[in-house]
Amino acid sequence: MLNIEIRPSFDRRGLTVLLSKAVFALAFGLLAFHFYQAGQVHFFFGCLAFGFFILLILQVAWPISKPILVINEQGIWDRRSGFGLILWQDILDVQVEVHGPFLCVRVKNPEFYIARLSPQRKANLEFHQSLGFRMLNLEVRGLRVDLLGLLELLRDHIAFHRRHYSEAE
Repeated sequence: MLNIEIRPSFDRRGLTVLLSKAVFALAFGLLAFHFYQAGQVHFFFGCLAFGFFILLILQVAWPISKPILVINEQGIWDRRSGFGLILWQDILDVQVEVHGPFLCVRVKNPEFYIARLSPQRKANLEFHQSLGFRMLNLEVRGLRVDLLGLLELLRDHIAFHRRHYSEAE
């Protein structure tokens, strides 16, 4: 049974963002403590700023625990793309575009998956198509994954499902 969950890596950039937000939260916390002597209004705004930056820290740290890309017996699901679950029987081919890096998925009926996108994501897809991409693109930047190993696994699974569905028909 295939069930792969790929999570984001916590690289140097993510650590830098997290630390910078933590420094701001600490600074505003100290500022709130300092303003406590000046009056309740200043203390309130200092605490509000402190809470705001704590929420920003959580915003950076929270997605790390959630899988971004899930590959299972049903298909490929990407949290970031908005396409939803791309079913194995719809997938014709998968390629890797290293300049993104993107996992480019060619499907039988791309209009079905594109219809699921928000207007902003459709505009983003049109931009990628103007650059020469002609498939559904799943961004794999920042994920803990061996891209060539993943490509081999996906192609093997696509071939397996192609044989399985052709035998069933």
